[in-house]
Amino acid sequence: MGHIEFIGPPGSGKSTLYRRLISYKRFYGGLKEKAIIRSLKSSSDWKRYALARYVPQYVQPCFLQSILYCGFKNDCFSEFVFDNSSYLKLMAEMMSVVDYQPQKIFDFSKRAATHYQAGASTIKIGEQFCADELFLMLAGSILWRNDNGKLPPDFFSIIPTPAVVIHVDAPVETCIQRQQDRGRIAVAEPWVSSINKAQIEFQEIFIQLTQKIEKRDIPVIAIKNTGTIDEAVEQIRSELIASQECL
Repeated sequence: MGHIEFIGPPGSGKSTLYRRLISYKRFYGGLKEKAIIRSLKSSSDWKRYALARYVPQYVQPCFLQSILYCGFKNDCFSEFVFDNSSYLKLMAEMMSVVDYQPQKIFDFSKRAATHYQAGASTIKIGEQFCADELFLMLAGSILWRNDNGKLPPDFFSIIPTPAVVIHVDAPVETCIQRQQDRGRIAVAEPWVSSINKAQIEFQEIFIQLTQKIEKRDIPVIAIKNTGTIDEAVEQIRSELIASQECL
């Protein structure tokens, strides 16, 4: 069974729903759920595992971040590129097609590959890997930063294909208000003249992206995130069960 990807415009609440979903035992969040500890535990590098496992609790977060976490992420990226030899070329193509912020596309593409490898390589039997910032969110970020509405031609043939996509959306005003409440409006970039128009454009990009995904026979679960978190997560869980029974 492949992985599950969350997509949606800024402020739609996808990350909140994602975090709630991976609180259930069946759904595994990869780096969000200490993938590094799993990796160290299953490896032959018992010294690094012992350091991570037995370092005093009050310094563990800093220790993991500064000493082990960065190395683990670099290893994950290297492993992903080794297994997907065309990805480095795709990274260059992704940077070349955008009109704005190619460095952000580079950072996003590296992060997506790293997070995917971290989750896919540490998953246990009976779990399903879920993520909210992987390759399809990268696709949306690319499309929003170019004026021709195109991705590199080989994009979908190179990235790992998800088993299910969860498309989370909400009214434009709601999305903007949520961004304001958390103190950062993601669509407020230097080339943006209207926050409202930029948010609408982002939402239209993900609607078009889901149409492309469905044409590739990938199930898409559409969530209008206007109710409670519990209601949305229950809808996701029930539709995931239904979609996977059909696979």
